[in-house]
Amino acid sequence: MNCKLMMKRSLMMVGCLACLACSSHRSTKSDLPELVSGKGVYSLRYNPASCLIAQPELDFEIVHEQGTERVYIEASNENNSVFEQLMSLAAQEPEGEWTILGRLEKSVFSYSGGHHARIFSPIEFVEKDPENPEVTE
Repeated sequence: MNCKLMMKRSLMMVGCLACLACSSHRSTKSDLPELVSGKGVYSLRYNPASCLIAQPELDFEIVHEQGTERVYIEASNENNSVFEQLMSLAAQEPEGEWTILGRLEKSVFSYSGGHHARIFSPIEFVEKDPENPEVTE
């Protein structure tokens, strides 16, 4: 083989390796904060998405120190009256925000388009205390 051709190939390989070695830092699992979850007092707001009109359980968002996220309100035999009251309040106050004792799960509910929302099980309404929005478990 020709010496010039070998030199060009070698330089191209070195250039490719240098590009791969100098890639930017990527977040690893240890770089990400643990998600807020567990039983605690959460701020819940009504924010329906027009594309989810047939799923009122997905019309709410939890507001916490890490941001805001859409949640799936799970109704069960134990919390059905809280769920119904929440739906009634949302119909009366479209801009509403409520403080609720509940459990925010790490597990998710999957819905259209490959989206996911964590599951929130409301337990009871509580008086709003923005100074103490702690998670108890």
